[in-house]
Amino acid sequence: MLTWEFSAQDLARTRFARSPLCEVTTSVEVLKDPGRHAVHLPWVRQATRRLAGVGWDLLSELVRLPTVYVPDFLTPVPEASSPTIERELADLAATDPAVVRRDLSRIRGELSPLAVELARDPERGLARLAAEIRAYWDAAIAPH
Repeated sequence: MLTWEFSAQDLARTRFARSPLCEVTTSVEVLKDPGRHAVHLPWVRQATRRLAGVGWDLLSELVRLPTVYVPDFLTPVPEASSPTIERELADLAATDPAVVRRDLSRIRGELSPLAVELARDPERGLARLAAEIRAYWDAAIAPH
């Protein structure tokens, strides 16, 4: 059994929030391994059709299977309880390059060429990633 102990201060700082970027990353996991998430197969079929022609290569390469680690900059803790995708994409695009490089260094194994390029030029790579996520969101998640 797992037991969590919270101080009064811990509890006071605890809040629940939803995160569009967390929705994105977990949905990528579902698309990559739909058999593990059979309840979502109807969504997988629809999303796969809607994503045809939508470039989301960098996003896909950052959300690896098996999911041991997703770079923290991709799923930052929301500042509000219900942030918009626009707010989270703006925060993502403004991530400190040192944070991007640190998080990418935590990925096990060899980085893909797109991830290496992101580490080399975080500002440009984050702009690309934000655009990919926006297109992915519009095609696969927003309709639902």
